[in-house]
Amino acid sequence: MALSMLRVSLLSCEERIAVVIELTGMIDLGKADLVERTLRSAAESGAEAVVLLVDTDGGILDPTRRIVNSIVGSGMLTIGYVPPQGRALSAGAYILLSTKYAAMAPDTIVGACEPRPPDPKVVNAMEKWMESIANARGRNRTALSLMVKENLVMTSEEAAKSGVIDLVASDTHELLKALNITVDRILYIRPDAKSTLLSLVGNPITAWILTVLGGLILLVGLTHPTFIGEGVGLTLILLGIYGLGIVSGGVVPALLALIGVITMLFELKTGHGINALVGVGLACLGLLLLYSGQPLLKPRSSLVAVSLLSFFFAGVVGFYMHKIRQVLLKKEKLLDYKAQLLGKEGEVREDIEPYKTGVVLVEAELWSAKAKRPVTIRSGERVRVVGVEGLTLIVEKVQ
Repeated sequence: MALSMLRVSLLSCEERIAVVIELTGMIDLGKADLVERTLRSAAESGAEAVVLLVDTDGGILDPTRRIVNSIVGSGMLTIGYVPPQGRALSAGAYILLSTKYAAMAPDTIVGACEPRPPDPKVVNAMEKWMESIANARGRNRTALSLMVKENLVMTSEEAAKSGVIDLVASDTHELLKALNITVDRILYIRPDAKSTLLSLVGNPITAWILTVLGGLILLVGLTHPTFIGEGVGLTLILLGIYGLGIVSGGVVPALLALIGVITMLFELKTGHGINALVGVGLACLGLLLLYSGQPLLKPRSSLVAVSLLSFFFAGVVGFYMHKIRQVLLKKEKLLDYKAQLLGKEGEVREDIEPYKTGVVLVEAELWSAKAKRPVTIRSGERVRVVGVEGLTLIVEKVQ
């Protein structure tokens, strides 16, 4: 809606507008989609400038590349700005420094771009990328290189003094004034439904949780007569696998998560809880591999917390499945035992009257019994089992 308003307002009057995009939290597919669409709309509508408010600890490599490429390839005047109490670390540094003008609020920080894990090939590739940004924007190449090689972090004052950024400004209005950009209105663009959904399913932890939670719900749903659990579980699994795929961490993490879900489903066969835990373990391995394949995405303590919670819920579901299997096995055993009674002979221990129940001894156990036909069978007479109704035997007198 904001993008539509941008087009309408600029086409309908001569009002000068600066567009501000808020990039807070993880840099993901939703953020990339929002930046690309906003830059196109701003260019088509004739906005004076596009300001990117960068406040992030990092993100996913592919969306970061898309944002940087869209900034560099846009015909718009782009300004990167770290707001008060913000920071542009890892992926955020690449985005901030790729803009035409880079600015920071006082006492904010930028840098820490060393890939994780620090593989020499990846480090060299990321360093050259950062150096190309420095050359294109006329920034301090040595400092930007050290951000990648040695995880250099600089305050706004240090960055301005060393030529990493262009200026320090307290807020957006002061920033535009310092750059001699006069506007009548500032239009803030925030994530819409599309970018929010892409951010949700494109977040590695969220996508992983959707996959594992979907598997556990599907497992529970298969033991119930309704199809609600199966529908919800399959929907979550599909969203999760889709999310793991668009994270661009390779096919292995998504495949491991899927194998983990399949392993959980074997719990229906065994019912001892181990398969549920093994399935979550495989999915956790996939999550770790996903993070190891993202050089700008730093693992957090939340990974451990999410994994432990998943093991806990898997244990609960496994225990639940174990109890269900115990009941089913008892039921099957009872049904098999009753089937074995058919045709067996026994002795009446308590008279069986017409339409009334007596007691018979069959296979060394006492059973409630009633006659197949409305006749009286006296105690001591021999009978044969011809049917079973619940826990009551249907018998007839042996001639």
